[in-house]
Amino acid sequence: MKKWVLGLSILAGLCISTQVLADESSKMYRLYNPNSGEHFYTASNAEQKKLIQLGWYNEGIGWYAPREGIPVYRLYNPNNGDHHYTMSAAEKNMLTNLGWHYEGIGWNSDTNKQVPLYRVYNPNNKGAGSHHYTTKVNESQKLIDLGWKNEGIGWYGVQSSIPVKDDKTKELIETFKGDYYTSTQTTPEFSIDDNYFIDHSTNKRYLIKTLTILQDIYPKLYIVWDVDAFSYEYGILPPEPQPFSFDLVKALGETNYSLQDSNWNLYSRR
Repeated sequence: MKKWVLGLSILAGLCISTQVLADESSKMYRLYNPNSGEHFYTASNAEQKKLIQLGWYNEGIGWYAPREGIPVYRLYNPNNGDHHYTMSAAEKNMLTNLGWHYEGIGWNSDTNKQVPLYRVYNPNNKGAGSHHYTTKVNESQKLIDLGWKNEGIGWYGVQSSIPVKDDKTKELIETFKGDYYTSTQTTPEFSIDDNYFIDHSTNKRYLIKTLTILQDIYPKLYIVWDVDAFSYEYGILPPEPQPFSFDLVKALGETNYSLQDSNWNLYSRR
């Protein structure tokens, strides 16, 4: 089983290309500077790791960007350490004329407009982190309720965010991932992989946020979904209950254990 002095100016000097994209999409890493309050976004795994070493918080994958699409420009303000991202060439040119450093194309926006990135602005913040971008409606609305200004949609991704999982969840995923069958099935009823619970009967994927085990009559495996991610992918809220649980009907130390749902259906991993 697997176990699993903050700098602002360093970003301007990390001349790392963010144009190296995967075959279909690029992971867009999201990081947070607890000193300045700035969120930073990059397609570069090397840049992500460098900032984590400098004390930035890893907030996982903010969204997935398409390999091709409308360019999103990245700019840096050397006076206050702020970064800005925009699809607007006019906005980019205005900021460069004001002294911002143009850092090239950070990523692309999806021309099919599948997953919106909401843009909000803090009018009381004149330093780093004055803008924020998120795929989550609840996150943007919470900031608007606190006085941030809604600036609409900044750009579009092709898949929404995957949050950072806690170490215990990572361990449990390694323990439980696989395909699960009833005794009469030749195809799996559901599967668990590194990120998703996949319901093959409905062909829907539920992004796993946390896994926990609680002791009852039997130990119970609780799976909590990322509701926002499901809503973006399918346009509806995930079905109740949220979260739900399985009874573990064999000891964790055994290789061939089974999961039993609330309707007494038994599923074995093969």
